[in-house]
Amino acid sequence: MRLFLLAVLSLTVLAPVTVYTQSLDAVGAARGVSGPVRSTADFVISTGREGGGYFQVGYRLKQVLSGQGGVADVRPSAGSLENLRRLRDPDSDVNVAFTQADALRYYLATHPESAEKFVTVDEWGKECVFIVSRRDGDVKGDSDLQEKGKVRMAILSPDSGVAATYRYMAMLEPALNNTDVVYTDTLEALTRLAEGDGEVDAVMLVQHPKARPPEMTTVLDNFDSYRFVQLDDWDLRARLADGAQVYTHEEITPKPMSGIGVRTICTKRLVVAAKEKLSPAQSLSLSQTVERHWRDIYVTR
Repeated sequence: MRLFLLAVLSLTVLAPVTVYTQSLDAVGAARGVSGPVRSTADFVISTGREGGGYFQVGYRLKQVLSGQGGVADVRPSAGSLENLRRLRDPDSDVNVAFTQADALRYYLATHPESAEKFVTVDEWGKECVFIVSRRDGDVKGDSDLQEKGKVRMAILSPDSGVAATYRYMAMLEPALNNTDVVYTDTLEALTRLAEGDGEVDAVMLVQHPKARPPEMTTVLDNFDSYRFVQLDDWDLRARLADGAQVYTHEEITPKPMSGIGVRTICTKRLVVAAKEKLSPAQSLSLSQTVERHWRDIYVTR
């Protein structure tokens, strides 16, 4: 449901706009200004790590919007939390961002004043939690994550959607706070985990089940060294007081026909916009573009 459509149903699609071809650096140089310059684009999209899934979707969205006569910029980021902070920051020109449903819930729980500032433009598929431990280790299920001092778990960045996911999981099941989180390069952490150097006991990933970033490729290609931690805690998938269910419990097979499976939780991926940074006509144009061209933008839902 695109909430802002109620306010703009009577509007027509955006008229063609001027296409700016200068880079932001060139604009800044022409003005004699050093440092970041506010974009002249209609849509400034905060995505994810450069080259990652969110970044690629952002680039495809930019291409589609350009084909509709609009102008868009794509910004890489550390992940969902940085995206939401940029969206909320009045000094940031970001007006569209990608996030996860649980990351948005976590952000709004810690920044309730932002609840009226965001609007969900679209839902596009799911992301699932994959916690990886050493094959011959003793971290096998979420009950192990709840034992104080037992697990040190690697997460890429405190600004990432992965970090937001685990913090939100710990809101639903406070005993998960007993796991010590280490922010580090997760690909390197997987290598050290397989070598048994003892620095971390688990590595957490959050992604679409079919995605193959380097971390998941490493796990699946060397599965004799790893196992997936099973997530069965009922509190993680219970409905909230408002009736919402942020997580669904699913049996996922990341590598079809391999017999490699895991019981885990999944959440929705979202396109979110800042109400105060988009005009009603821009909001309508963005919503209609996503609805009509989702196959070109997302490839799959």
